[in-house]
Amino acid sequence: MDVPAIIAELDDHGFADTSSTRKVAQLNATYWRICGMKPWPFLEKNVALNFDGTNAFPSNLPTDFKAVKSLWNTDGPIHFARLDTLRRAYGSDMTTVGAPVYFYFLGTQLRFYPVPPAGTATVQMDYIHRPAALTSVTTEPDIIIPFQYHRLLVTGTLVKLYSMEDDPENASVFAQEFKELMSEMYADMWQLQFDRSDQIFITDPEEYDYDATTLG
Repeated sequence: MDVPAIIAELDDHGFADTSSTRKVAQLNATYWRICGMKPWPFLEKNVALNFDGTNAFPSNLPTDFKAVKSLWNTDGPIHFARLDTLRRAYGSDMTTVGAPVYFYFLGTQLRFYPVPPAGTATVQMDYIHRPAALTSVTTEPDIIIPFQYHRLLVTGTLVKLYSMEDDPENASVFAQEFKELMSEMYADMWQLQFDRSDQIFITDPEEYDYDATTLG
C-alpha cells in the first residue's frame, strides 16, 4: 500500500474534505509512533564508523541514527558504560587515544573511550534508525513497515483524524483495531529464528556451573 492508496482509504472514511497536508501529517505521526514503540527488526542497519583521532565521536555517524544495538571491532565487543562511571574509573581526562573499549553518550551524542585513532575503520555498529518522513507520493517500497501491516497506518491515522473531528466513538473503534494489529505484528516480527533459544550470559562467577558441558 503506497501513500496515495492510504489517503484514498482515509477519504473513503469521510475525510475527503480534510487537506492532504493534514492527512499526511497525521499519517507521519502514526508512522513514527509505530516505529518508536519497539526496536523492530525492520529498523536495523549496519555501518562502519570512522574517526579523526581527536574527537570521541565518529565522523560519519548516520543522520538517521536512533539507538545502538551492538558495537564491536577486531578486539571484540565494545560495551556501554555511563559517562559518570567512566569518569570515576579513569578520571576527568576522556581524551586518551587507543582501541575503544567502551561507548557512552554525552547528551544524545555517541562517544567512545578511549578515543579511537584516526582512520579507524574497524568499528562496526548495528543500530536502530529513524525512518524518513512519508510524503503524499511515497511508494510502497519506501515505507519501512512490512507491507502486510500497512493497514496499521490507516487505522492509526483514522484514530487521530476522528479524534480531531471530536468523534470519540469511531476513534475508539479504530484504536482497538490498531491495538490488535500491533499485537499481530509483534508476534509475527519478533521471532525470526527457531533454531536456538536466547543465550543467558553469566555476569557473576559464583553462578557459573563449572561441571556443565557446553554444546556447540
